[in-house]
Amino acid sequence: MAQQTQVDRVIPKWSAFMEAYPTPVACAEAPLGDILRLWQGLGYPRRAANLHATAQRLAALGSWPTTIDEWLEMPGIGPYTARAVLAFSIGADVAVVDTNTAR
Repeated sequence: MAQQTQVDRVIPKWSAFMEAYPTPVACAEAPLGDILRLWQGLGYPRRAANLHATAQRLAALGSWPTTIDEWLEMPGIGPYTARAVLAFSIGADVAVVDTNTAR
């Protein structure tokens, strides 16, 4: 939610979203329209649709991906996000390099 959106706009949306959908399964089971309504005002609705699709894949898998390649198969997940999720969630030894750092 905070990608290209001011944090003060994200905080109330994040709180409402996490209250409504505390797990990937809860998000996966919700209609996409409900996800998009909660996301409204943050811009980039495609990110909400990708989040919903990823939640559906995670729910179907029944576990979290543990490799970069597995994360890259998820909708809307690129190299930076895949590495960041692995580094920050399980302490994987992967380089997290954003566009500015790479330049």
